[in-house]
Amino acid sequence: APPVPKGIPSFMGSQVVTHDESVCLWGDWLFDQVSRSNPGRNASVEKLVVHHNHFVKATASLAVFTLCLRERKEFPIRASDLTKNMDYVVFEDKRVGQHPGKDMIPVCSLMQAQLKNYLLHLEAISRRSINLAPDSSVGVRKHISDILDRKPISLFFLVGNQLEEISVGA
Repeated sequence: APPVPKGIPSFMGSQVVTHDESVCLWGDWLFDQVSRSNPGRNASVEKLVVHHNHFVKATASLAVFTLCLRERKEFPIRASDLTKNMDYVVFEDKRVGQHPGKDMIPVCSLMQAQLKNYLLHLEAISRRSINLAPDSSVGVRKHISDILDRKPISLFFLVGNQLEEISVGA
């Protein structure tokens, strides 16, 4: 992190307040990226990957924001951490301190709807990749299947140029 300028307390980050307008502009920008990359019916694998990656970044960013997640190298939520109705997520937020271990965090209705859309998105990506890249998309389809089966794997993943899964950080 860059050094804190003189005269500004080191704890200033906790005093920063975002404005509603800024949050709305940020959300509009994120989901505009998803809309702009929306693949047509006859889209190539490359276009599907671009769209998927925008969709994942937008959904994961919304999760970070609505669940107040800490910065992490790897996204802390696993597919198995979601409750059936997606109204709660259970994950380990802290490993030390007064309350280490797993916490049950409520999921707001906006994030619930987005998670449902995300799972539908994964189903569609899996179906389309069977036709477009049956051999090279096996790993991605397996990962999607494991997420849909709520296995203990990362809920969000990007797809690389070789159709490999890439972890998402928070």
